[in-house]
Amino acid sequence: MKRFLGGGAALILLVVLFFAINILADTGLTGYRIDLTQGKLYTLSDGTRQTLARIHEPITLHFFYSKKLADDYPQIRSYADRVQEVLEEYAAAAHGKLQLRVLDPEPYTETEDKAVEMGLKGAQTESGDRLYFGLVGTNSVGEREAIAYFVQDREPFLEYDITRLIYRLTGPKKPVVAVLTSLPLENGAGGLGALLGGNAQPYMIYELMQKDFDVRLVGPKLDAVDPAVDVLLLAHPPKLDPATLYAIDQFALRGGRILAFVDPYFEGAQGSGLLGQEGIPDKSDLGPLLKAWGVAYDPAKVVGDRVLAQRASTTVDGRTQVIAFPPWLAVTKDNINRDDPVTADIGTVNLASAGSLAPIRGATTSLTPLMRSTDQAELIDTAQLHGTPDPFDLLSRFQATGERYVLAARLSGAAHTAFPNGAPPPPAKPADETKSPAKPGDAAPKPPPQLMESKAGINVIVFADADMLRDQWWMQPTDVLGQRVAVPTADNANLVLDALDNLSGSDALIALRGRGRIDRPFVVIQDLRRRAETRFLAEAQRLQQRVAAIQDQLRDLHRGAPADAAGVTPQEAQASQKFEVELLRTRTALRKVQLNLRRDVERLEAWIRFINFGLVPILVAGVAVVVAAVRSRRRSTRLRAFRG
Repeated sequence: MKRFLGGGAALILLVVLFFAINILADTGLTGYRIDLTQGKLYTLSDGTRQTLARIHEPITLHFFYSKKLADDYPQIRSYADRVQEVLEEYAAAAHGKLQLRVLDPEPYTETEDKAVEMGLKGAQTESGDRLYFGLVGTNSVGEREAIAYFVQDREPFLEYDITRLIYRLTGPKKPVVAVLTSLPLENGAGGLGALLGGNAQPYMIYELMQKDFDVRLVGPKLDAVDPAVDVLLLAHPPKLDPATLYAIDQFALRGGRILAFVDPYFEGAQGSGLLGQEGIPDKSDLGPLLKAWGVAYDPAKVVGDRVLAQRASTTVDGRTQVIAFPPWLAVTKDNINRDDPVTADIGTVNLASAGSLAPIRGATTSLTPLMRSTDQAELIDTAQLHGTPDPFDLLSRFQATGERYVLAARLSGAAHTAFPNGAPPPPAKPADETKSPAKPGDAAPKPPPQLMESKAGINVIVFADADMLRDQWWMQPTDVLGQRVAVPTADNANLVLDALDNLSGSDALIALRGRGRIDRPFVVIQDLRRRAETRFLAEAQRLQQRVAAIQDQLRDLHRGAPADAAGVTPQEAQASQKFEVELLRTRTALRKVQLNLRRDVERLEAWIRFINFGLVPILVAGVAVVVAAVRSRRRSTRLRAFRG
């Protein structure tokens, strides 16, 4: 009886301790967490702490959250708890410089009016009330920044969004970015037609740039680059005249920072001409500038990579197949420079028909690769991509060179002018302008003397692809309360913004952008699929050659044998029958390889699912059974010893 009471008391004590620990954790330990994620997504980064340390005047964060209305929405309630915990960490890390106010804007209250006044948008609930879930930051001079609504799809970017809001309120002057481009960055793919129709959607990268930089569109013709410009962005520029090239040349030699996107085959060029306007050029380069900066670039070649290839749909034997398309690349972190601050935290970058960059022998500049292909790559002539290229045809011709091609690079060091013979002559003025009499004070200011070499080395970053700027290559747009929100599928935008930050000298946000997504692809499955596709293509090519040989035999028979009354010789009839049998065998063999490919992949995926969802629980249960058996045996042994 005493033993029973003792055991019962112990059980009751365990229950009491269980509830006590949970209550203590729920009330007193809410600010403590252990971050076990691979990328430490739930730990404030150094970039955030640097931003908080730069706060000189108090900043107030108003966290509007309709707590009572959210009771019916568990998913929102859970995410709101996460957001509030993060905001509390910010307030604690700021040491009094950041004040956090948590407000519940109940319907028809002054708090709700304040949320609307500050620019927040509530989501309408089934009851007709609006649920608010946003953040407004204010500083001492009355400036205001807001996150209108916390979209759960952007949870991996939560720290970046909050830190960027605080960064804007600390009052730094926005760097000036001058943009020279042929792309409709302001109006989107629809161009002027979309603008006139009220359907213009700017490139999302352009919208993000405007939030952090003073963006000014210039050109396409320049006499000089404004000295106020911090970074000159050349985004798939049109064919530039000598005067504009000279202006860019002198800007670089004076120490001006340049971010350039050139492209040997811009896939967004098709059908780009609207309302009589010139279409987007299908390729771009920088004339003599890249050569002067020590870079070799062939605008007629794109990089194909069998390992980094994205997958595209094509039709084979009347069926839709998804197969690797070598010119479309998903560049992974293993092929990205981890030592450069621009690319150190970048995960995956999607490119389309990118070119290659290489250092010129004897160049005085230094070319540092930022992104490369794998050694399973080759250069493909752009002529093979016109029209509707066949992925099977490209893969069947593919011959890896073993070279890792540079897709993006940083250029630095001493450079010489691209105009060693002097500045190009100014363009001739129209006849009506030349005849007009000169007026006092109309004389053009004398240009500064030409720099023949850089003062302190150039600072240029070049990407050999411009399609990476287009929305469809890096994001899925989501509409939240009438507001377009980007849900990234790749790090293209982060990379562009990081490059601008680095070139303009503001590095605080760079480390944050790359923390959002951690890609954990099934590498084994991808390798298996590539090997199976290689076997399939080899078999397909062999069988197609056999079919072509039989077709040649048919043509030879038709030319050399007399026809009977039916117009078909016995030899042709026999050869035709052989052709049909061979064609049937070909299709059967191709389908067998495809079936084996699918079975291999499905079998491996099944094993992975079993390991993740079956094997681990079985092992845990097995350990528990063994432990229970050992304890039971020990108790039995002690009981027998006690009775003995």
